Amino acid sequence: MDTFQTRISKISKSRGKIILANDYDNSIKNLESKTVQNIKKLHPYLCAIKLNFHLLLPLGSKQILKINKTAHSFGLQTIADIKLNDIGN
Repeated sequence: MDTFQTRISKISKSRGKIILANDYDNSIKNLESKTVQNIKKLHPYLCAIKLNFHLLLPLGSKQILKINKTAHSFGLQTIADIKLNDIGN
């Protein structure tokens, strides 16, 4: 298997260098379906999707697996942005 750097480099040459930061606030419902919908709609323009730790926390392993498999089925890389604290905007 290629390294992440190799995979992201290959896909960014054909699709560009946009990584979707799929970060929702806490009030958003249906996180899994909204994320899958974003992947299906935007995949031609993306090289990867970044999932914020706060998006992953309320989801179960089956939901995370579905998101990951959907992204990979469209040739996208997935990035788990797992940090304990974030700097507010």
